[in-house]
Amino acid sequence: MELLEPGFTSYDYDTPFALELKREVRGYFERGGRPLLKASKATPRRWLEIGLLFCLRAVTTLAWLSGESYWAVVLQPLCAWLCGVNVFHDACHFALSRTPWVNRVFSFASPEFSSPLPWYYQHNVMHHAYPNVHGKDPDLHHNDALCRKHPATKCRPAHAYQHITVVLEWLFIYYWLSLKSTLDYVWSRRFYNIRVVPSPAARELALHYVSVAVSLLHLVVPFARFEFGKAWREREREHREG
Repeated sequence: MELLEPGFTSYDYDTPFALELKREVRGYFERGGRPLLKASKATPRRWLEIGLLFCLRAVTTLAWLSGESYWAVVLQPLCAWLCGVNVFHDACHFALSRTPWVNRVFSFASPEFSSPLPWYYQHNVMHHAYPNVHGKDPDLHHNDALCRKHPATKCRPAHAYQHITVVLEWLFIYYWLSLKSTLDYVWSRRFYNIRVVPSPAARELALHYVSVAVSLLHLVVPFARFEFGKAWREREREHREG
């Protein structure tokens, strides 16, 4: 990452505007005498929505794994996203439930998007502490070589085509969030070349390996189970034989 914005030191979290905003947000959640801790978590209606979305995701995933339902090639990723990503986001912010283990379990709800490990450090710790601060917010520095997201980022020739290369950026982000950064942490206890402690317990390591395996599964299944993948492999075999 490059140098911080000129003159930046840190945020002042207690400005008059910030204090007023905190009062208004607290007042919104505490309407009707509800405790803040309870009011800011998932409601029974939200849990019903989550349950229905998980059922829909399960149905489309079974059809997708069968290799016979081509509609599942489109609907399974869509249902996985709708079901998992918001549940994952809320759980990783400890905002889904008042019970810590429930948040922990649902933080693995969207492994094809990201393992919770890189999310905790990249999003919760770095992004939310320094949103849009050049050199500190990692969201501004995903694939700088392809896309320029801040005026302080050095211009590169590829940036003239970033309306096209943004597609490649999203592909690389999948690789980074769901695979590389998780494995970097699991194998070397490092994140962004920073030593991270404490080391995860064996049970937690197993969950992160499962998360990586599910991510890889999403890359392999379409070519392993569906006819277009089988046809491609057969064509390659015939080409080798001659």
